[in-house]
Amino acid sequence: MDFVGNDGGRSRSAQTAPDGLQLAFTSKQHPITVHMLEHDAQVFNDMREIMTADVLCASNNTLWDSWNAPNFGPEIRSAWKHYKDFNADFLEAVGAQLEKAPGTLALVQDYQLSVFPVMIRRRHAGVPVLLFIHIPWPAADYWCMLPTYLRTEFIEGMLGVSVVGFFAARWCRNFVDCVHDLLPDSVVNRDAGTVEYRGHVTTVAAMPLGYSPQAIEHRSKALSADLQSWAADSFLFVHSGRTDPIKNGARAIAAFRLACKNDEALRERSRFLARCNPNRLYVKANSDYLAQLEREAAHTNSRFGEELVRVVCENNVDHTLGCLQEADALLFNSTIDGQNLTVFEGSLLNHRHATVILSERAGAAEALASSVELINTFDIAELADTLAYAFHLTSEQRNRRAEERRKVVVQYGLLGWVDQQITPLENAV
Repeated sequence: MDFVGNDGGRSRSAQTAPDGLQLAFTSKQHPITVHMLEHDAQVFNDMREIMTADVLCASNNTLWDSWNAPNFGPEIRSAWKHYKDFNADFLEAVGAQLEKAPGTLALVQDYQLSVFPVMIRRRHAGVPVLLFIHIPWPAADYWCMLPTYLRTEFIEGMLGVSVVGFFAARWCRNFVDCVHDLLPDSVVNRDAGTVEYRGHVTTVAAMPLGYSPQAIEHRSKALSADLQSWAADSFLFVHSGRTDPIKNGARAIAAFRLACKNDEALRERSRFLARCNPNRLYVKANSDYLAQLEREAAHTNSRFGEELVRVVCENNVDHTLGCLQEADALLFNSTIDGQNLTVFEGSLLNHRHATVILSERAGAAEALASSVELINTFDIAELADTLAYAFHLTSEQRNRRAEERRKVVVQYGLLGWVDQQITPLENAV
């Protein structure tokens, strides 16, 4: 197996190991060789900072309000050219591996490489290619906010693959609607989940992923001593996610504050932990989000005269997993999420039969709807009621619900997800 990737612009590995690096943990029978690419610095910066952060992440996570943003100037055209140049760098590297090993399947991961598939098909016709998009796909009207040339070329690039995968069926439906609206020459078969465009047929399919056993089983999982002392014997609500506005922690804290106002027992016997993993805090929206959490926590603690809410932002995986393990209720109220893997991981790790509260706008809601408490992420009153519901559940009720959820979650492991990608490609050969 060959993996082609980059570690940010100029790669020392690309210079020192042009034939690739073999990962030490792989077997001789099934080696994995990693080939790191070197990109022009401006190409890489425009792809990452403009096309990824400012444009595609914002569009697909529906972050624009339409009256203030977006505003596309000439710099977007230059950035879009560099985005395509970035994809072309992968074309050369992947093409070299395909020539060495005829019959190879190509699995392309995420939206940074969305025009790459059509490039491969033009140069290496007949190679089965899958593109998996890890973020949501918006409704057609929202996607149409993008510049005409960009939105059209982007989708045309994606349709160079044999299979396009998303985490959830709702993202598949949105993508197919975009194809139908923007490419009048396409033939869309929603029942079959296929799109025919310029003589090429692409299958669009949902492929849900939940967790990687290796990512959670071999870690030292524990609350920090400080958090253990603070939480003590309280009922612990945990909101977990990166510093990203879509994680919606401010509304979660506001809902907890309302629940405390309405329910004296909850106020006296519970604590709320907003656990953040620092993510690109040099991006203003992300740093503003963290500041907003801290303001909401301070407001709540001032209102009730004690530290009922704590915000912790640190890059410590063991502590993050420890919080998931020790929570009495886990809250994931994202405004939108491609999937949200943490809800699966938390369900497996938790030792206290925690109630799981999940946004109906997360991709994971499709897989877990029957075993979690689904909420409208914008309805603070509803969320406050759900927090109180979780607090007052009996141990027997929590245990039964948690066991039901684990039976669902174990069906969505990493190996099964990879098989979902490989099988349709093998059938396409």
